[in-house]
Amino acid sequence: MTESKEIQLLDSNILIYAYDSSEKEKHITAKNLLADCWKRKKIYALSVQNLSELFVVTTKKITIPVKTDEMKQNIQDIIYFSNFNIPPTVD
Repeated sequence: MTESKEIQLLDSNILIYAYDSSEKEKHITAKNLLADCWKRKKIYALSVQNLSELFVVTTKKITIPVKTDEMKQNIQDIIYFSNFNIPPTVD
């Protein structure tokens, strides 16, 4: 059960810093924010754009890129986890 029903929009950079350890302080802060979500203490809203940016930056632009298949699985885990809310896209 979550401590708060308030949903906060998560910036793409927080997702990215959770995987990019080149800036230690930002990396630790981002990992802690996401850990609260995975522990069901927080609910975060994400957009498809957030996830697209996460994929491109972490697989191509950070110092130690994440393998494509690994990031695909990470993003699927985010999509299916109930404490990450991703509104449907408009056609």
